[in-house]
Amino acid sequence: MSLLLELLGKTSQLRVLDFFIENDIFDYSMADVCREIGMSRVTIRKIFDELARNGLIKKTRKVGRAQLYILNKENEVVQKLLELDQRICYQYASELEEEAKKKAMAISRCG
Repeated sequence: MSLLLELLGKTSQLRVLDFFIENDIFDYSMADVCREIGMSRVTIRKIFDELARNGLIKKTRKVGRAQLYILNKENEVVQKLLELDQRICYQYASELEEEAKKKAMAISRCG
């Protein structure tokens, strides 16, 4: 689970949006997302419709009968979410680094 989901919760919409944030280079079909995050097609379809209607994801191309979607990085809300995701990761990494320094100091004092 991503740090973004840990902070904001694990709602179905956030799980789908988080998938696109974590995999923002490529485009994906509904079936791809269903398989990766373990949700039903019915639930995914509703969420995709909502995210697309709000401009958070956009259609890219069709492969056979499958419509592919990608994160819409031009959307201002998406840009803020990407920024939030980066800040959360940076803060978490800083906290881990601080803990490692404290442990190293404790070990060096004992040795």
